Amino acid sequence: MPKIETLRKYPPLGSLFRRVTETYKSPEGAKLTRDMNLIIPIYAIHHDPDIYEDPETFNPDRFEPEEVRQRHRCSFLPFGDGPRNCIGLRFGLLQTKIGLVALLSRFVFEASSTTPRSIRFARKSFTLTPDGGLWLNKVCSLTAEGIKMQLPLGSNSKCNHQVCFK
Repeated sequence: MPKIETLRKYPPLGSLFRRVTETYKSPEGAKLTRDMNLIIPIYAIHHDPDIYEDPETFNPDRFEPEEVRQRHRCSFLPFGDGPRNCIGLRFGLLQTKIGLVALLSRFVFEASSTTPRSIRFARKSFTLTPDGGLWLNKVCSLTAEGIKMQLPLGSNSKCNHQVCFK
């Protein structure tokens, strides 16, 4: 569930763009006419306090089955919804899982002094990308007979690296 909460806080796209295929009138009286362009503000929906209590707080428990059942099905849209959702949804989730397993099974990471306390997004990027990247310190780890032992290494060690995810 941390992966899902991360997608809520930081969806790949801030908005989706769609075209109305047939005229529709909502129960509230709003009229959408055929060929009208729509912008679906994913980031705003995912950070709406009426949908997610304290939306800026990272809380994976929001995606417990009972919590999910209480929300509208379109309150979580990191990959869109319906027949025209993102074709790469399953691939993206699988790629994320494989990447995290590969990294976290070999290394221990900690925040760098250059890690921003709050994320600002790059203005010239189509996807929501952190401006300047996310910096972490990589601390080496060892695996011996299935037991992972962490070696906290000083900044002078050859095994202490800084990596940036962009």
